[in-house]
Amino acid sequence: MVKVRPVVRFEADFPDDSICDEDGFVIGWGGRNVVDAISEVLRKAGYALTEPEEEPEHGWTFHANRHGTEVWFQVQAAGEYYLDTVHMGLFKFTRKSKQAYVNTLNLINAWIQQDPRFRNIHWHTMGMPPEEMGTSGPVVEA
Repeated sequence: MVKVRPVVRFEADFPDDSICDEDGFVIGWGGRNVVDAISEVLRKAGYALTEPEEEPEHGWTFHANRHGTEVWFQVQAAGEYYLDTVHMGLFKFTRKSKQAYVNTLNLINAWIQQDPRFRNIHWHTMGMPPEEMGTSGPVVEA
């Protein structure tokens, strides 16, 4: 049986692109530059993407769709980065759609593993229990 870990935690060497007011309070969430980098990889692989939206206190979200398989992404910047993914759509429970979702996560993993801007990459289950160590990839044989 295959277990998918849909959340990846990592450190990245991108400039802080958060926006602060004159008192130092964050008024624009950071992480948009990471979203743009991930989006570029997905776009080159043939995914149709929505425009990233800033979600107050949650970071940046966008959707990617390829051949009818839709994935929701959220990037949060909080010292380290979190990329949450959710397999969306009406047919997400079919074998073909599940495999397409796994392929999307594997594509992202292959890219961040080889990109020198990313390090300390760990994939987790949703909710990340404190005792969970994380894995080097999004798919684990159970």
